[in-house]
Amino acid sequence: MGKSGLAARKIASTLCSTGAPAIFVHPSEAAHGDLGLVTASDALIAISRSGDLDAIESVVSAAERLGIPILAWTSFEDSPLAREADISIVLDVGPEADPDDLIPSASSTATIALGDAVAIALFRGRGLEAEDFAKLHPGGPLGRRLTLRVRDLMRSGEELPLVTGNRELLDVLHVISDKRLGVAVVTDEEGRLAGILTDGDVRRALLRESDSLRRPVAEFMTREPRTIEPEELVARAIQRMEEPGRRITSLVVVARSGPRPVGVLHLHDCLDAGLR
Repeated sequence: MGKSGLAARKIASTLCSTGAPAIFVHPSEAAHGDLGLVTASDALIAISRSGDLDAIESVVSAAERLGIPILAWTSFEDSPLAREADISIVLDVGPEADPDDLIPSASSTATIALGDAVAIALFRGRGLEAEDFAKLHPGGPLGRRLTLRVRDLMRSGEELPLVTGNRELLDVLHVISDKRLGVAVVTDEEGRLAGILTDGDVRRALLRESDSLRRPVAEFMTREPRTIEPEELVARAIQRMEEPGRRITSLVVVARSGPRPVGVLHLHDCLDAGLR
């Protein structure tokens, strides 16, 4: 009842979102037909700060008749609810936050935090991963973050700025301009990834030596660039691009079978897709 009931609604919703079906049963409505929501395959989490049974007697009695486990979340270990329960978790957080110890605040916050911890523990305990969570959240930015793969957004084929390391810097500069990604992916003669050249690398080369445009790009490229595979989540790719210390705007996408570039993922394409 009251604020405990509102906390219970939130906990039931969080459990459902992690693949553990749950429903909130209001004690008053339970006495007028909603007890049909409680079945023999369930477990009852009974939430009451005081631990009094008056308000929740109908639900607790139904659980006892069905022989299902009763888990009590209360602030008093010697309360009637704690004595009736199979397992009790005592949330003794002391007085509420207001000066008169009247307004449910510390107790309701602790209850919600416990509910979140239980949901997370159940999720991990069942061996589930982000991909499983994504199946329950297909819509909106969260769904995109959990389902969109690098292969869905990467530039490949004719859009891929691919050059060999012996090409002159001037030629590669034209490739960078034509492909409009700000980078060129450099390979060796066998097509394996050798490095990456950014427009910033070109500017720095020209500032150091004016005749660098006629020299091979292998002299100016960054070797061992950050890479990612096509099946990885875009969200993880963004994390790689925004690693502390040296943020970048592009990742080279390489085939799982070997270090051969198959695409480029640009941060702007991720942002255009509604991801950060």
